[in-house]
Amino acid sequence: MVRQSQTGPELLLVKKYLELPILLDVLEYDKQRVINSSMSLRKWFSEYLDSVQNQVSKDLHIVKNELISKDMRIIAQSRTADRLIAQYRCRGYQQQIEMLWSKVKYDSEVMLVEYLTASTL
Repeated sequence: MVRQSQTGPELLLVKKYLELPILLDVLEYDKQRVINSSMSLRKWFSEYLDSVQNQVSKDLHIVKNELISKDMRIIAQSRTADRLIAQYRCRGYQQQIEMLWSKVKYDSEVMLVEYLTASTL
């Protein structure tokens, strides 16, 4: 029997599942900085960041449900000084993904831009 590895879309699901919580952390950090600032529009910016956080949370829930529907599961995650590592199961086979923090940061920035531009339309 030939072993089937995960497909591109399945790998993207795993990456999104790992990166969306990091994006939520970034948004929370930024929101706290806005709240503690002396900006005159801090209440508006805080509410705006709340709405973006809500959308990211909804998307994380959707990704989690997609993983379940495809019989995929994250088994373990760990963070080292230079990378994010996760073991996951896909079609009964255990896989591993490692992403350098520079890649995670870049992906998070791209996702953040997408969320910010989508919420202004």
